[in-house]
Amino acid sequence: MARSRSSRSSSLGFINKHNWVDWLVSILLVVAIIIVAVWVCNNPNRDSADDSYEEAFYSSCGSHNKEEEGFYSPEGSSTATSVSSISQLDSVGDKDIGCCLVYYKQCGHCTQYKPVWQNICSKVNGKTYGGKRVKMFECGDDQHPKAWEQVSRRFGIQGYPTILVKIGGKNADWVEYTGSRNALKEFLEKGG
Repeated sequence: MARSRSSRSSSLGFINKHNWVDWLVSILLVVAIIIVAVWVCNNPNRDSADDSYEEAFYSSCGSHNKEEEGFYSPEGSSTATSVSSISQLDSVGDKDIGCCLVYYKQCGHCTQYKPVWQNICSKVNGKTYGGKRVKMFECGDDQHPKAWEQVSRRFGIQGYPTILVKIGGKNADWVEYTGSRNALKEFLEKGG
């Protein structure tokens, strides 16, 4: 009897040891898959061709939005147009007032200002003041990182949040808004 117990315990020991190795291999594979998935999703050097797959995915889900294609939000829209291409900022014409919030998602100041920004957008976006229509934009690293990098580089932005304004007219250009962020609504309502 002692022998049969000994054989059983040795065979059970092999099974337990074998299961332990399987668990370890499984855990390592899951960790490797997660690391690859995070790297693929956050790789800043992705090909622009990857964006077409992303675009196809979002359009198939029904969440695709004309604003992402460069169209401006309809009159009275309470949200800012997300800048997916720096050329969207060129849509601010002679009879417009453009306002663009450039932010960094992990910035504490940006996070605190976002509700104020959204409130301002809900009150002035698409409205006309002094014969000029207000167009609100926002550009962040969490929505369209390539556009965010281009906007930051083009306008020399080094601190976030930064508000850019363009008061339409001859030879108008985007400049940094230096007034109080909380007074931005009044600034826009006065026509800049």
